[in-house]
Amino acid sequence: MRSPLHPVQLTLGLIIWALFFIVLYASLSIACQQSTISESTTPINGLSVGLFIFTLAVTAGLLYQARRVWRLLQKNRHNPAANQPTSCRAPDEFIGRISVAVYLVAALACLLSGLPAIFLKPCI
Repeated sequence: MRSPLHPVQLTLGLIIWALFFIVLYASLSIACQQSTISESTTPINGLSVGLFIFTLAVTAGLLYQARRVWRLLQKNRHNPAANQPTSCRAPDEFIGRISVAVYLVAALACLLSGLPAIFLKPCI
């Protein structure tokens, strides 16, 4: 993967969330159309557990990315390059801080998008 301070990090979290959202609800729709899950089943079944595990995996990946960028920012703050002036580090710090915020927002969005999979009946 590219550097944690590359500008693509500014949008990568929300792109991952959008792809997660598409995969989550497309797989739910396909599974409901092709499965024998009846309307009287409880909210917790194999499909909803699988979707919730997928939700937790994507959320954990986004949180890992946020932590990775944050740790690099802290490392750069405590060990600045000797030949790099402070003004050159400012864009990297901006990209890093915004990226951490975007990853955290995307992780929260993934978790909130996936919670109905465990609490609501999957197929109505």
